Amino acid sequence: MKLLITGFGPFGNVKVNPSWEVAKRIALVHPAGVEVCARRLPVVFDGVGDVLWEAVEQFAPDVVLMLGVATKRSVISYERVAINIDDSSKVDNEGKTYPGTPIRLDGPTAYFSTLPVKEMRDATLAAGLAAEISNSAGTYVCNHTMYECLYRIEHSGLKTRAGFVHVPQLKTNGAIELDNMVKAITIAIEIIKKHED
Repeated sequence: MKLLITGFGPFGNVKVNPSWEVAKRIALVHPAGVEVCARRLPVVFDGVGDVLWEAVEQFAPDVVLMLGVATKRSVISYERVAINIDDSSKVDNEGKTYPGTPIRLDGPTAYFSTLPVKEMRDATLAAGLAAEISNSAGTYVCNHTMYECLYRIEHSGLKTRAGFVHVPQLKTNGAIELDNMVKAITIAIEIIKKHED
């Protein structure tokens, strides 16, 4: 299985983004039978889709697993859905905000993850790690990225499966440690691989 895993760089008060730290670790140590390419994405509404898609076209993955940080969450959150809206008063790294702007005028209201989120959640919990299924990826760059990825997969006619996972901020809100974040995502990848085999 070829896996493209992405994380984001620093933004706002997040000086070290755990999503990229996890993605880098997964690229170094990953489940057997999985070829991994890790890419860091910019925290910008404009252009993040292009950076992601360039990696998809270069690597031709079977699965795209996007990671982001949810600073107010304390568990691994497997995202079920991305909605067609950018709506945030919080600036991105280009200083831009989007007050309720559709991501794609010709796109559907929402896209559902094409990954087995329930099994991923259940396997993570079975390993003694805190996890949940989330029905909202927010309306910031993470949601935008998930939506863009699934939109482009559909419109390119690819069979690539894709989904998004939020990890907690490091050492806040009683969040799990980085090693356990890596463990949780590794478990999730193993579940995904079972569905690809």
